[in-house]
Amino acid sequence: MKVILDDLTAKEFFTNGGIVHIIKLNDDIKWTGSNEQVYYDCDKYLRSVRYIYLINNGDNELVNKSIFVKANIGDKYYSVNHSKSSSIDLGKFYIEGIYSINQDLPNKDCWGIKNVNFSQIKKSDKFWDSFQLQRIKNGFDDSEVWNLDKTIVEFIIPRLNRFIQICEESNNTSDIDIDSLKSILNDLINYSDEEEQVININNVFKRLAKYIDKLWF
Repeated sequence: MKVILDDLTAKEFFTNGGIVHIIKLNDDIKWTGSNEQVYYDCDKYLRSVRYIYLINNGDNELVNKSIFVKANIGDKYYSVNHSKSSSIDLGKFYIEGIYSINQDLPNKDCWGIKNVNFSQIKKSDKFWDSFQLQRIKNGFDDSEVWNLDKTIVEFIIPRLNRFIQICEESNNTSDIDIDSLKSILNDLINYSDEEEQVININNVFKRLAKYIDKLWF
């Protein structure tokens, strides 16, 4: 029986949620950028592969021994073969196996997902590539700790707001002063990193700390 999502073109691979890591193994190959590149966009991936072959004079043997390509769609991992095709665009992705439940799976970048990622970096930033790898590996990047107080506040706001809503919807307010939580929420929403606000936020967290052991259902 034919395996689903096998023998895929690059476009088919990425359309189905594919992710590719290209890792430089040694210094024999000409290379630009960080030693590990991550792609989840077909056009960017193909441009990079074409460039790697171009600056190394189309030497398939050199390229193949100098880079490692790791590709996956969900829990399925793939090998990729460009060298036997008449065109890089025609290179195919072939399924090799399925990750075991205990293996770490490469994940898509969480950048820009509201209330999940609080990265302060933009795509134009010089740290974009390295921070992108941090997000894929750790779920966050170093820019989230540049102003960790603001990151913590941004994380709390939507969750505390939803907690208050559920309390009111279920009338589960006997052990909690909802008005106080609303006041805390309002102060968090209006928080900035100006010096006087930093002093105020300490008081806000002291007030919030009184309810920490009650913020559950």
